[in-house]
Amino acid sequence: MRRCVLLLLAAAAALTDGCCRRPLEDEFAMEALIPVKIDWSHSGINEANLALTEDVHRVSLRFFPEDGSAAFDRYLESNVVEGEISVPVGRYSVVVFNESVYDLTYWRDAVSFTDVDSYAGFAANVVADDAANRRFYSPAPNERLIVEPLPLASWSVGFFEVTPRMVTVTRGGGSTANASELAMLETLTHIVMRRLTYRVNVEAEVKNLSSAQYIYGAARGFAHRVYMASAQVEQSAATHIFSFDGRQYAPDGKDGTARRSFLSFGRLPQLEVYSLGLTVYTVDGALYAHSVPLEWDVTTQVTAGAGPDINIHVGFDLPYIDGQITVDSWDDSVIIIQ
Repeated sequence: MRRCVLLLLAAAAALTDGCCRRPLEDEFAMEALIPVKIDWSHSGINEANLALTEDVHRVSLRFFPEDGSAAFDRYLESNVVEGEISVPVGRYSVVVFNESVYDLTYWRDAVSFTDVDSYAGFAANVVADDAANRRFYSPAPNERLIVEPLPLASWSVGFFEVTPRMVTVTRGGGSTANASELAMLETLTHIVMRRLTYRVNVEAEVKNLSSAQYIYGAARGFAHRVYMASAQVEQSAATHIFSFDGRQYAPDGKDGTARRSFLSFGRLPQLEVYSLGLTVYTVDGALYAHSVPLEWDVTTQVTAGAGPDINIHVGFDLPYIDGQITVDSWDDSVIIIQ
């Protein structure tokens, strides 16, 4: 009898010991700790003290499993420059970008994401502008109006693998990784973010600028969709509608320059044609009817730039109309043309 009791106690102890160890083993058995380090210097996003500012709230590392299962994310949040993430054993493609596809409140009214489970098809799209809010502008048939996107940058790698031995090594198991595994462990420490948004600077040199109460612009031909993995834009043009929000006068207080800068997804990959159209309301509230439409083909200006910014410069004359521009005159407003 005593022998039976001892055997039962030994069996219970072994069973209990196994139950105690398994959760710890299961928790770490299939996920490796992967170091991450990000260079933001080519992202177009302000990199000064980035880890301590609100320019980037978090970074998504989106993993696309080779077996076709749903993509999943790992995040850097408290420090968006470097950190460590836990990744399951498997083979993946990876896209890294600022914020998250699930940050709907942040991206709302600016950017939407499509094909989020496809490495090649995963894309960011500029949200459509409502023509009803732009009553001073009559879009052409099938013309796509878009709003200004928010800053966006990405990086990608087509193959990334986590092996069981990488799990053991990064969890302090004492194993030794081979050269390929050691290189893979360093892959995400060489992330250099590339810009997906480009600043468009529009400048209008105007004779008798003081006569203008409002100047609205339509910059046509820019991309509205960019693929996150390749950073390539789609061959489909769209139009940014904007109002000039700054002006600088000559000493005479009449002539001057009006300016506006906005973000876009930039140039098309081919067959590039860009134009700028302006609409002016004078200080007496009238829609200005110029003898020649205020329209310019600015293709060469857009394509000639060497830097990341896109600079557009035009000039035109207004008649002198006596009046005074107040600060409130530059607020956005809707003017219905009768």
